[in-house]
Amino acid sequence: MFQVTAARTLDRVALGQPLFVDHSYERLTEAELLRRFGGDRNWFNASRPGCANAGHNVWPEIKTEANRRALIEYLKTL
Repeated sequence: MFQVTAARTLDRVALGQPLFVDHSYERLTEAELLRRFGGDRNWFNASRPGCANAGHNVWPEIKTEANRRALIEYLKTL
């Protein structure tokens, strides 16, 4: 779980976006963050189905290397 509003700043030391605006939240467990902020729209719950960064298994739909390359070329045009 991370705070969406934290993405408005850049952490130049860690070279990325911080997960929390208030650093005291870093010590809270995932369960505690969910209890406190689970219904808050300013927080993103990555443990919900479909919200993780695990990706998608699209190989059954693509089927061939030629189709994969064609898809990549198409995505470059967007």
